[in-house]
Amino acid sequence: MSHQLPCFVLCSSDQAPHREPIRARLEAKGLRVTFFPMVERDNITDRNLGSYINAHKNKSEYGDVLTPDNVTVALSHLNVYRHILNHHLPGAVILEEDADVAETLVQLLDTKSAECLENMFGSYEPVVVQLTHVAQAYRSQRRDIGNTPFKMMRPYGTVRQSRGYFVTNAACHNLVKTQYPVWTSADHWEGFVEQDIFRLWALTPNPVWACDPAAELAPANQPVARPANLLDPVHRAWDKVVTENILVRRLPKHPPVR
Repeated sequence: MSHQLPCFVLCSSDQAPHREPIRARLEAKGLRVTFFPMVERDNITDRNLGSYINAHKNKSEYGDVLTPDNVTVALSHLNVYRHILNHHLPGAVILEEDADVAETLVQLLDTKSAECLENMFGSYEPVVVQLTHVAQAYRSQRRDIGNTPFKMMRPYGTVRQSRGYFVTNAACHNLVKTQYPVWTSADHWEGFVEQDIFRLWALTPNPVWACDPAAELAPANQPVARPANLLDPVHRAWDKVVTENILVRRLPKHPPVR
């Protein structure tokens, strides 16, 4: 495809034996990818970890301890966002190196098509579109995408462990402005939405997933529990009875778990 939306793959090695199988896997599905080096894990140690972290915000907004691995991944994603800004790209798809994709994803990457993710949102709109599975979404907030098999929906609840997503230039600007020093994990998507950093959408059926299904079962870091509020029981009851039973639907997972 001559007019493909930029696709960056965060890669832990610059060695050809590591990269070429990844390139072959994605090119077989029609994607033309650019490898983007991750921050060297050895550069982030327990000794210098604190210099990269906003400790106060981490404690108040996130709560879970950030490890060198968390910070390495967060800094790596921030570097891609800076690259997008420095090269004035309207938007891009970012994939983890262990991502696999549906053959139909390429339909959303042709920048000359109205169905392209880039053309569905202005570069000035802070938007992220999750390409990996999201468990639940609002029934009413749905957009069909032309003749493709996909629908765009607004996620409900926790959204974590993404293997791929689309991000606009404006969302990159907001993330770079607010996420350094690092205060949370790179995939704390609902936390970013709560802070009004971007609007979050998700595709269903999800066109991206982990090559190894076991990787998606790994425990995710959990955000800090909020102080108790007298109305919390009312809110929980409303969510259980109204939101989850009427306003929200569960989304199918692709490929189906065997």
